[in-house]
Amino acid sequence: MNNLKKLSLSILAFIAFSFSYVNIHTTDIVGVYGTEKSFQITLKDDHTFNYYELKENGRLIETDGKWEVKNEKIHLVSSNSKQKIKYDWKLDDKAQTIQFKKHLRTITLVKHCK
Repeated sequence: MNNLKKLSLSILAFIAFSFSYVNIHTTDIVGVYGTEKSFQITLKDDHTFNYYELKENGRLIETDGKWEVKNEKIHLVSSNSKQKIKYDWKLDDKAQTIQFKKHLRTITLVKHCK
């Protein structure tokens, strides 16, 4: 009976994982996320990005670089190593929002409509 339970749980886990995985294409991800005046990331189809963040203390972070998808996250690699940016963004299943989490802080940027 114990083996039957393990097999059943394995099958259920596999089915749940199968339905949770969504194949998102680069064309779905490309676009502008966030707001122009405070925090904006533009992901381009050539896998480059522009990053603009106006911090609460008035400091501006503006950089560009390359992006790639790794483990259902968008990973940003800045061309300017001196600029500290938020580099791992979780992508929702429809590529409409990206989310950054660190400790108790969560930032969600919404994709602009076309």
